[in-house]
Amino acid sequence: RGLQAFRASGGHTVVIDYNEGTGVTLGLATPGTGTERFQNLTITEFTDVTLTSDIVVQGLFQVDADNAVSAGGFDLHVAGGWTDLEGPTLFDQVFLTGDPSVLPPTILSNVFVDAPVTVPNNTTVSGDLTIRNTLTLGTRTVTVDLGGNVVVTGANGRLVMQNSAGVLDADNDVTFDGASHNGYLTNGVLHVGGAFTSLNTHSTQAFLATVGHTVVFDGGVAQTVDLADADVETGQRFMGLIVTNGSAINATSTLPVDGDLTIVAGSSLNATTLEFTDGNLSDASGGLTVELIDLYGGPAAFPSTVAADVFMNADWDLPGNVTVNGDVQVLRSFNPSGFALNVNGNVDVSTFNGRIEMFTTGDLVDILGDLTFDGGPTGGYMTDGTIRVGGNFLALNNNSNTSFSASGSHIVILDGTAAQYVDLAIPGQTTQHFENLTIENESATVDFLSGVRV
Repeated sequence: RGLQAFRASGGHTVVIDYNEGTGVTLGLATPGTGTERFQNLTITEFTDVTLTSDIVVQGLFQVDADNAVSAGGFDLHVAGGWTDLEGPTLFDQVFLTGDPSVLPPTILSNVFVDAPVTVPNNTTVSGDLTIRNTLTLGTRTVTVDLGGNVVVTGANGRLVMQNSAGVLDADNDVTFDGASHNGYLTNGVLHVGGAFTSLNTHSTQAFLATVGHTVVFDGGVAQTVDLADADVETGQRFMGLIVTNGSAINATSTLPVDGDLTIVAGSSLNATTLEFTDGNLSDASGGLTVELIDLYGGPAAFPSTVAADVFMNADWDLPGNVTVNGDVQVLRSFNPSGFALNVNGNVDVSTFNGRIEMFTTGDLVDILGDLTFDGGPTGGYMTDGTIRVGGNFLALNNNSNTSFSASGSHIVILDGTAAQYVDLAIPGQTTQHFENLTIENESATVDFLSGVRV
């Protein structure tokens, strides 16, 4: 006789306590938060209940021990909280339509977050977790197991992790395609067992981790990573990233990491481009396979050997001896800091801010290929140390007439095994010049294509 034939509110409670052995049925003709609903619903001990419709509870839904609730493929919509002392009731789907005060320790259903929710206690979702509004973990752990996926979606979909104790452990895929996460993923740990995807339907920052947040790939099988708007400075990016799955992580997009990157022994990370800033880059057993490492900060730790090109887009003091099996571009100031940079390729110094700084005897840059200086002024910045060049030596003047200007005890050694040449665009005492020049090429000639000042 109406869509609101039964619509409770306030402090109203319905108690189902029929225990005569035949059981009862429970249903609403037009269930909905705006139509028929319970305010509080309690199913007491020794009561068998069979649902005939979806159940909508605005307040607390309580299932006591020693009963049986047959959900029959129907859904639960609950706002105030849910206790299930008998064991998890198998609803088809559970919709959280308010901020619950309590949740069961295990939920055997797909769960939808449709209102701002702060997780009240540790819980396990044995199904998919779809976040269509704000889900705040706080200090709690949410586990999504049995192959369940986590999806953050919609204009209001957001996962908030701002406490170091907060954990989201996903057994399978994780997809971010919700609102901006800038400032919302600042701490805690997100475990990913399957594919990780970040889209940009609603925001180019649908996944953006900062400060102390960490993502751990631990699926035990090959996993994939794809970020629609990957950018370590302004776009979608990881903060801390740990690869410990004993298999391979394959990035199908640029992989930006703004904090520490750790690849444990027996695991591998494959990408075309790795964007990295000033964290610790640790590769226990040589599992990093990339074409380009694009540095937007000066890493505090770096592998002793990398098989990739390296672009230095930020100032960097080398933290230890490093061998690069590729080319190097120096776009900001680079200082060996008493260590050796060995490059089995070419080195190009470019842009007005690009230069190599060498101040101590232990500074060594050893280059198998060509070395080109076309950066900013180097007067007073190359006073000691050694540069070894196996290819050609060039100094251009597109950014400065003193792009190569050594002094003090600095030494350049030409030690190739094939013909080499030296070409300075503006050789002179106050422009481009060597301090000390040694030729150790015993196999071929070294040609001076320009005047040379030593």
